[in-house]
Amino acid sequence: DAVMTTRKGFTLAGMGIGAVSLSFLLAWISQNFASVSGWAGFLAAALIALLLGWAAFTHLRGEELPGWLPWLVLGAVLFRLALGVFWFYALPKWGYPTDQQQAGYIMFDPFLRDGQAWDLAQSGEPLIEAFRGYSAHDQYGGMLYLSAWMYRYLGGDVHLPQLVLVLTSAVSGIGAAYLWAFSRRMWGQQAAAWAAVGLTVYPEAVVLGGAHMREAFTIPLGAALGFLLLRFWQERRKADIGVFLLLFAFTLAFSWAYVLLLLMVLGLFLFGLWVEQWAGKKLSAWQWAAAAVGGVGAVFLSKLFWDALSRMSEFQSGLSETYSGVVQAMFDRIPAALHTPFLVVYGVVRPLLPAAILGKGDSWLWRALGIYRAVGWTIVLALLLYASLLVIRKKGWFSAAGMLLWGSWLVSLIAAYRAGGDLWDNPRYRAGFAAFQLGLAAWAVLEQKKQQDALLRRVLVSAGMIVFWVLMWYLPRYTAAPWRSGTVLDKVGVGLVTAGLYLLWDWVRLQGKETP
Repeated sequence: DAVMTTRKGFTLAGMGIGAVSLSFLLAWISQNFASVSGWAGFLAAALIALLLGWAAFTHLRGEELPGWLPWLVLGAVLFRLALGVFWFYALPKWGYPTDQQQAGYIMFDPFLRDGQAWDLAQSGEPLIEAFRGYSAHDQYGGMLYLSAWMYRYLGGDVHLPQLVLVLTSAVSGIGAAYLWAFSRRMWGQQAAAWAAVGLTVYPEAVVLGGAHMREAFTIPLGAALGFLLLRFWQERRKADIGVFLLLFAFTLAFSWAYVLLLLMVLGLFLFGLWVEQWAGKKLSAWQWAAAAVGGVGAVFLSKLFWDALSRMSEFQSGLSETYSGVVQAMFDRIPAALHTPFLVVYGVVRPLLPAAILGKGDSWLWRALGIYRAVGWTIVLALLLYASLLVIRKKGWFSAAGMLLWGSWLVSLIAAYRAGGDLWDNPRYRAGFAAFQLGLAAWAVLEQKKQQDALLRRVLVSAGMIVFWVLMWYLPRYTAAPWRSGTVLDKVGVGLVTAGLYLLWDWVRLQGKETP
């Protein structure tokens, strides 16, 4: 007991010293290395972040947490915070000469919203105005309210955008702990470790977690709500219902559109859990009634969301055609009836690795970020494809993992449709469900390690071949490569044929050697 008490004392002292040191460092950086004024606000934000971390790990203390998990979460928080602060130094030097980038913001909407949050904080108006249409750049109000609250009560007389990043980075990093807990209950300790590490370094989660973006909250909230739903199903803890409703209400403040998609994903997941538990058993009348009510609710929510989605997608599709040479070229070559399907498929694969590698006109900073994002999504996309093949092989489409996979694919398709294949909004909408995608990816990796089959290698090599041929299409557009580019569909077709030949060769090669 004495040793444990001493260890806890040293831990608390270390956390306190770290918080104070971090607050002075952030204040110094935010003041262009000229002053440490504002350090008290950063210290208050750091203490709030520590309190949130303590609350999360207290909530998860019955989940057999490994000793390395708090350190992983701390690393995730600092990684996001460091990158978020880095933009304020790097973009004015190596970005483009736009107001947004010269101010240090990686995206346009947070640039405008954060300025309006500062205005609201200084105006003396009630902060509830954030939810009454105060800003055209935050139709939900949650991010505007939170930022304005921090500026009013923690900030000083100078607008220090880095202050908000302390909280967004902390909440985003905590998501790794909830993803670990969710994945452990679904697939075991090893898959949980893969998933938590994956979320810690996943590009979209890192970039959005270290920015003034609502996804810094929606990604971890999605993981927490999934965990609570799963634990309640397995153990019937009544307290989980209250926490679930509280977090659900908090999520509504950031995006009702995200909440509708989240309800769809969690509803599919719950249906999968129900199928697994009651498969082959006789159902009672109340169980059939509950299933019927759930089905009617799902249809109603689907209709509501589809109507809103259809209205919003027309504008985004027009933007994609206007600003993307690839989209314009393809629209000129394919029938109008195929424009929307093409945009959806195009959006699902973006950010596209060949385009990120050869993108013309980007500064080294933006090219590096583009490659980082594209590599992350390419790996996750390949693993989701592999997971889909595993589910088909196991005939488990209606299992919990299968339904979660259905939800992940639907989210990706809807995000692409909603954003018209846009390079930023489309991955951002999809990234709100990164926790579930990475959990499925971790499960896929674990299954491959257990079975030692050739399927994952075949998926990765086939995807690599298609990426290679698309790269060959991009080369003449941006370099002096001595061949004509043709159309991207030509190269995709060649890639598919090449992949098919490889699959046939690999299957023949392994006959009699191992089970393919």
